[in-house]
Amino acid sequence: MNLQIINPYVRFARIKEQTIPHGVSQAVDHRIFYCHSGKGQLEAAGKLYPFTAGTLIYLPAGTPYRYLFEQEIPVFSGCNFDFYQDHNTLNASIPPVPHTSFSKQDILEKQIFEKDDIFAHCMYLENAFQFEGKFAEIAEEFVNHNLYYDVRCSTLLKDVLIMTARLTASMRHGINRQKADEILQYIHSHYDQPLTNKEIADHFNYHENYISTLILKYTGLTLHQYVLNHKMHMAVVFLQSTTLTVGEVAEKVGMPDIKHFSKCFKKIIGHSPSQFRVK
Repeated sequence: MNLQIINPYVRFARIKEQTIPHGVSQAVDHRIFYCHSGKGQLEAAGKLYPFTAGTLIYLPAGTPYRYLFEQEIPVFSGCNFDFYQDHNTLNASIPPVPHTSFSKQDILEKQIFEKDDIFAHCMYLENAFQFEGKFAEIAEEFVNHNLYYDVRCSTLLKDVLIMTARLTASMRHGINRQKADEILQYIHSHYDQPLTNKEIADHFNYHENYISTLILKYTGLTLHQYVLNHKMHMAVVFLQSTTLTVGEVAEKVGMPDIKHFSKCFKKIIGHSPSQFRVK
């Protein structure tokens, strides 16, 4: 699934809804839940997911699930949604049905996932408190039905889905997110220096291959590519907001060889540095 082109349709949004236990159910659209309070387990596709405050759980359409808890009724926020707008005429909440009555043919979005697509499987995040405010905004927009509320709900949910995918991918790849963020911050603070892979690796006392692989998994770019991209980004800022010459901008981003700087700039940005000079 290309996350750049998803355009979620929020069919229903709930906030701080008490969940009543029921048997195994399945839904024709996708579900994403955030737990505010209470604790228990959600059994989904034969796997148990413990939940408490701050837990986020995503279920693809058609996933069999049921709640398991004893006394305190959990409180959830969440959305029933599609990844695209193809079925937005079905604008009323579609309740789940008992597992025994469900047919795969009823799923609204069929064959939108590749086998290894991250959204083809359940996702589970603990201590995901950063999402609480987003779910509150989605629910408020949905309930109030102000002008363009549907677009706003879609935009907010897309942000939630992208961040959920990012965090899940980090967990699956065993990424040390704190270390990766420290490395990126170091690059952002020292882009005016040459910044070789070895220099960065030595600063953090890691092998340069480990550092490059970590950044590749975290950003999709190798360490060298990330450094160059950030330097070129800063070069664009200088070219458009100052009167510095191209040579001076090259110096500013730690690439005093103007010929090499211009070649890298053209390759990454798609235009020569002089084309970004404000006349």
